[in-house]
Amino acid sequence: NLFGPAGFVSADDGEVIDLSVLVALTRNNPKKIQDIASVFLSFMDRTLGELDAAAAVGDRAALSALGHKAKSSAGSVGAQGLSVLCQRLEASMKVPDGDVGEARLLIEQIRGLMALIAAKLGPPPG
Repeated sequence: NLFGPAGFVSADDGEVIDLSVLVALTRNNPKKIQDIASVFLSFMDRTLGELDAAAAVGDRAALSALGHKAKSSAGSVGAQGLSVLCQRLEASMKVPDGDVGEARLLIEQIRGLMALIAAKLGPPPG
């Protein structure tokens, strides 16, 4: 959960998401942090659906574009590990003979990491 004792953000699990990025961005305003987290989680949920659809039909251009878009969003909220996975997806699908099977594996890694990020960005207590 994002909020530690007294409602302040705790800074553990930086490898999942570096919460200090959101703290700095919002000057540790819990409401703003939750708003940004909610928008990011909704965006990534939609993006994962779009990635699944693009992978199902082997649309490398869409996979690359979606990877690019998600990479930027992940980086902006401090989810560097997610950003790296999305960058790998983007780059692997720019190659003319990019392996869509590899893309599917990356999408599953992205989905797994998003589950951890969502758990860290859970709603505040109360």
